Amino acid sequence: MLYFKICVKLQTESWLVRQNKFASTPYATSDNQWISYEDMDSMTTKANFVLENNLGGIMVWSLDIDDFTGTCFGQKFPLLTVINNVLKNNNKAQYVTELLEETWNYSKSQQMNHSSSLSSEKLSSHEATCTREGFFVLPKDCSKFYRCTLLQTGKFLMHSFDCPPKTVFDSRYNVCTWKKNVNILNCS
Repeated sequence: MLYFKICVKLQTESWLVRQNKFASTPYATSDNQWISYEDMDSMTTKANFVLENNLGGIMVWSLDIDDFTGTCFGQKFPLLTVINNVLKNNNKAQYVTELLEETWNYSKSQQMNHSSSLSSEKLSSHEATCTREGFFVLPKDCSKFYRCTLLQTGKFLMHSFDCPPKTVFDSRYNVCTWKKNVNILNCS
């Protein structure tokens, strides 16, 4: 049910509103009817939970369930506005935004600087050899990795890559991620 329809029901009909402490959400009952929903308080609580636990963001199931007409509180999209205000008015959000922009710009510049070499050549002054196909982190520099591709000739082709700034290569998932997410032993 749309948030503004729930809001109108609560204002014009006889509903008893209670709080589900486990889900941090309100619910309302009237005779044999029951409605669970989000309100501005519950969204504030959940947005703060995201910040307190250093989560990456909030997923909203459907944007059109918010009060897009401004019927209840005289403001369009009150639930999304609360989420935006809580996350936006936080220093971590600004840091993440800057880091994402820096990573995006770095990634675009690296598309032009991609290098390839045969496995017999050294890679960025680090010893790297291909004995099988796959992605591999450079032993002494975890911010760099390479991919070995087996050619029809039986030789390997090596492609070198740099992770975006402030990230390292995680060989468990073949992605670049934050240093804190990877157990780094022998990296400079």
